[in-house]
Amino acid sequence: MNSIKRSALITVLSLASAALLFGQDYVVYDGESDKTDLNRQNGGSYYEKWWDKAGDNTMADSTVSPHAGKQCAVWTCNKDWTGGSLMVDPSWVGVNIDPITNFQFWARGEKGGENVSLMLFDRSLGQPKDGDGFYNTIELKGLTTEWKKYSFGLSSLTNGRTGKRPLDTGMFEGIEFSGAQKGTVVYFDDMKFGMKPRKEIVYPAIKYNHIGYRPSDKKTVILNKKVDTFRIVDAVSGKTVLTAKPVLETEFDPDSGDLIAYADFSAVTNSGKYRIELADGTKSGDFTIAPDVYKKPLIDMIRSYYYQRCGIALEPKYAGKWTRERCHTNDARASFARATTERSSPGRSTCSTDGTTRATTTSIPGTST
Repeated sequence: MNSIKRSALITVLSLASAALLFGQDYVVYDGESDKTDLNRQNGGSYYEKWWDKAGDNTMADSTVSPHAGKQCAVWTCNKDWTGGSLMVDPSWVGVNIDPITNFQFWARGEKGGENVSLMLFDRSLGQPKDGDGFYNTIELKGLTTEWKKYSFGLSSLTNGRTGKRPLDTGMFEGIEFSGAQKGTVVYFDDMKFGMKPRKEIVYPAIKYNHIGYRPSDKKTVILNKKVDTFRIVDAVSGKTVLTAKPVLETEFDPDSGDLIAYADFSAVTNSGKYRIELADGTKSGDFTIAPDVYKKPLIDMIRSYYYQRCGIALEPKYAGKWTRERCHTNDARASFARATTERSSPGRSTCSTDGTTRATTTSIPGTST
């Protein structure tokens, strides 16, 4: 696989993992898009025979009476007890399924009475060995020709399982299909992992500069709720130093979905600690107004470059609790490509492990320096 295709597949995986993290169900297969059908080249899942000969068992997209949409997957067993795997991640990196609560899908038989076994597995590739990496088996028995929904809680797939090591839910690989007699044909659709409900994130209604403001600066905060007035309160004395009306920008910002209003308190110029209080009682945290309010952040920002240096030790008087010895001394020397004649350009600089830079000259055969 070339680097471009592999990068694209890894990007698909990253997006899939992101979907899990952000509370969306992770669709393994529904046949409705490049990423959720059986076309590996487009970043979808794919079926891989695990033992016996090619064609002994197959899985493919089908347009025969899908549960929903235009396609479903059809699994066909052409030889008794053969099996294969639906590989969920085409890049073989694995999918993080830590946040899931259940595995669900729809299934039906072609003629009725079909039996088939499904078994989820993690990064363990190849044929089953001592149960390592395998979840508990899902036994589908006596399927009918009507679509039926199946759902299995994560605990039922993991409790009491055998195996020499714990399951790695951060590296889920795929689903094994086996345990059927020759001639078995089973259809699957809408296969996905259900997610834990995501807790709603509530953002503060007052967006202000947490570092602070200089006395002569224009001072504005953003409000995400509609109020008639706001006031600036001295955080030490509790006295109100300014009462004013916010200016409504829009009741619906298309990018954020928020109401946006601006509260300007540039008239407050005395140094001190303050907070903003809205008419409905909503309060901000304390912030500072002072001429040197940006001095410490500037020092901290510049000092961060010192903390990242590896060629020198970080001294207590400068680094405080982040004091440490010199590090990465074995890989601090830069290597330059040389021809077999050991030619080198005069005046080349070499970075050494002691953090210094030395100017060097190298003789080229047939010349003098």
